[in-house]
Amino acid sequence: MTISTPNSPTCSGLEYTKKHVKSLLKNYIFVGEFKEKRFVDTINAYRDIITVSPQEKDFIENLMAVKRKLALEIVYKSWIGITTPKTIGAPVGYNLWVVLPQEVFGTYWYRVKTVEFFADEIRLKLDIIRPYQRESTPLRSSDESEVNVSMIYQEKTKIIKENILYFFRHIMTLHNTKEVLIFLCVLASTLFLGFISGVKYLLEYLLLLIREISIFITSIGPLFNAMMQMITKCIFGLYHLVFMIFGKPTPVYNNYLNLNPQNEFSDPRVRYNTYFKNRALPYYPTDQRRGPTITPLD
Repeated sequence: MTISTPNSPTCSGLEYTKKHVKSLLKNYIFVGEFKEKRFVDTINAYRDIITVSPQEKDFIENLMAVKRKLALEIVYKSWIGITTPKTIGAPVGYNLWVVLPQEVFGTYWYRVKTVEFFADEIRLKLDIIRPYQRESTPLRSSDESEVNVSMIYQEKTKIIKENILYFFRHIMTLHNTKEVLIFLCVLASTLFLGFISGVKYLLEYLLLLIREISIFITSIGPLFNAMMQMITKCIFGLYHLVFMIFGKPTPVYNNYLNLNPQNEFSDPRVRYNTYFKNRALPYYPTDQRRGPTITPLD
């Protein structure tokens, strides 16, 4: 099988373009709406305008690819029956200018039968399949909604009952119950023995910890006491030094500091004679002396 290309001798550029355009659009089914007929000045004839649904994105992309391909061909100076929203004088949207076998207004399913090439025009030949029906949700009355709610409630209740029966018939059997009880007893005994062993281990560890802590406190006591004394002496010495530097000195009482030689001792002899005015202690006879009496022992 040989593939024909525009440069091959078996297929010219015109034939290749026709085959390429038909391969993109032929037998394509899409949704379109027939709205009106319009007169085309270029071909001097009326054409049926079918607006392609915006949801047909793939078909619209193929149409644009075909329009660009045909616009690039030099041999084609004919009118192309495909318009875009930007085309001046055409309806809004992507439109096909065709000749329908029968005029049917509204939205229909269409099939591209072929692409027709004429001397002055290129248009699509379409087949009408059937009317397009939009999916709509009918409104329900209050009675219908209540009936639906009751039906849903009955269905849910039935499902719950079936699940409960299945649970007691196939899961919660006598054998399974016995196995569960045995497992729970073994699990409880294992947990109890583990708890006892854990408490015993913790108590032994606590006793050993208390013993080691007491030894540590006994060993570190003298060192801690010496450190506290050193810190106390350092602090006391610091405060004492500060007090000695910035504190008020104790006054020294001296008689000589209070004397004024000019007022009290104007004459040096008066100062000298004051020392001779000091009287001795009074003299008492022996019999008048006070105090203990010493009696010799014979």
